[in-house]
Amino acid sequence: MRASGTIERTSTKPAARACGDTGGGSAPAGGTLIIAAHTTPNTLKLHLTGTATHRVCNIPPLSRIRDTRNADTTHRRGSLSNARLLVTILGFGFAVIAAVALTVRFTPVPSHPVLYLVVASPYLIPAGPLAVALFAWGHRWVFAVVAAALSVALVVAQLPWFVHTDTHADHVPLRAMTINMLYGRADPVAIVRAADVQADVVMVQEFTQEAADGLAAAGIRQTFPYEFLDARPEATGIGLYSRYPITQQERIGRHALPMVSARIRVVGVARDTTVVSVHLAAPWPQPIDDWKKDLAEFPATLADVADQADGGAVLVGGDFNATTDMRPFRDLLANGYRDAAEQAGTGFVRTYPANRRIPSFMGIDHVLTLDCTAVSAHTLELPGTDHRAFVTTVQLPRD
Repeated sequence: MRASGTIERTSTKPAARACGDTGGGSAPAGGTLIIAAHTTPNTLKLHLTGTATHRVCNIPPLSRIRDTRNADTTHRRGSLSNARLLVTILGFGFAVIAAVALTVRFTPVPSHPVLYLVVASPYLIPAGPLAVALFAWGHRWVFAVVAAALSVALVVAQLPWFVHTDTHADHVPLRAMTINMLYGRADPVAIVRAADVQADVVMVQEFTQEAADGLAAAGIRQTFPYEFLDARPEATGIGLYSRYPITQQERIGRHALPMVSARIRVVGVARDTTVVSVHLAAPWPQPIDDWKKDLAEFPATLADVADQADGGAVLVGGDFNATTDMRPFRDLLANGYRDAAEQAGTGFVRTYPANRRIPSFMGIDHVLTLDCTAVSAHTLELPGTDHRAFVTTVQLPRD
């Protein structure tokens, strides 16, 4: 030992290359390497001296290494904390979207912005599971449970439209089709061809005199010899065609647009079946008030139709200008009335818009049933109109 704080050792190994050279070359193999260690308060100096080499290594003390490691750990923890904060904020955003999607389904749809939110609500369902995943990643377990409850509620609200109703043991099938003809511009030949193979009764809206003439020229009366028509300009006309005899008919004029009702005699069914072709006011682009008024008054119309049916089955079909996610529409499903798509368990049935670059994204054309059961429902795209035709098969009880 040369002096206080100095350690000297002799070795025959080459010097480590981590040290800086102050001389040229390295110690030859088998040469002598002298290692001198000198400690100071801030560093540990290694003096490596060989035959042709003198190197000095400055090595930080252990305490400084520990401080560096602690700083790295703190930095990593800070980064993880920031990431969790960001994920939590995103989770709250998706949770709010899910909550809005659920809430608007139970509002009376007072304005256009709420209307648009209700239309979008089925497409916002994934926001709930996304919020659950984000909260779980951020270890926000209470929030994850709340988001999971929202997700379950959103799914449960849609489940009835995916579960079919039990069918009647003894029944007669009746196929019904409803189509909005867009100011009478829908292709009459396409309608007749589709109805010929898929329908027994056809309900038409926006039915003009030109549409009536076009359907007649396309041969609709050969398959549907019975009709009750109220052709009018632009969007105000209404009508229905039937394979079966019409025994009674009535105009319904208490709403913004006219409606027609007819009782038909279906072979094998004891009581005549009532068929109503309807067109409720549109909520957009005009003010929403007429639409709200029409839907608010329509339950009374449905009750009158049921009272006059004399125990027979009832089909009410047409352009309701409302989706199943809208509370005013679901309010119609009372006193025995059911939605045909819901009875058939076919899920989301989109009918609008049609013949556009974008796919149909909302179902506003429906058939309501009373004292009968829908077993299938689907849509058809027909040229010339902005609505898809809605087609359903219902089982009419024989007695």
